[in-house]
Amino acid sequence: VIGKTHLHEEGADVTLGADTLAAWGFEESCEIVGFGQDMKNVRTPYSDWLTATTPAGETDKLERLRAYLDEFTACCFPTAPWETPPPDAEPWRLLTADHLDRWIGRTAAQWIRSCDASRPFYLQVNLAGPHDPFDATAEYRARFAGDEDAVPPGILVEPASVSDLMAITRTLQDVSAMTEAEYRRLHLLYLAKLALVDDAV
Repeated sequence: VIGKTHLHEEGADVTLGADTLAAWGFEESCEIVGFGQDMKNVRTPYSDWLTATTPAGETDKLERLRAYLDEFTACCFPTAPWETPPPDAEPWRLLTADHLDRWIGRTAAQWIRSCDASRPFYLQVNLAGPHDPFDATAEYRARFAGDEDAVPPGILVEPASVSDLMAITRTLQDVSAMTEAEYRRLHLLYLAKLALVDDAV
């Protein structure tokens, strides 16, 4: 298995769950955690890779990712996900190649290229996207820039009642006051993230 699983409690180091995954049949695991506080605080092969590939003299890419997560959780996640900035903007400078989904895709491709082709295998690849944050880099956002008018209007009418799950979700993120323009912008950010994930695949 490569990617996000949520199959056990990560603790401070997700690799400590390898024995649990092995007991369930995953002979090899390269696990990451979901976007948010876990990614900030839990050691993963991805966080190790970010640090290892930071050019000399630059701020650790892991530290830049943590700063980006702080920005997203403070300004965008609670009420304005359409304001999510691209991670390659200043001061984060996390390029497309640094993106979590691209890393998962590359890691899976490397595993496939190096596996024993004479032995059947099951490989489970769990990309983090395309759900929020819609954090595609500027190059992917540029593909959809100016296409707001092509986005169909969303359903922005408040429902008479909401499910228990929706009520719980709203305690985390309430976008009930979203305007049509904001919806269209969010939709384009989603399409940009989809394109990034497609290329990872």
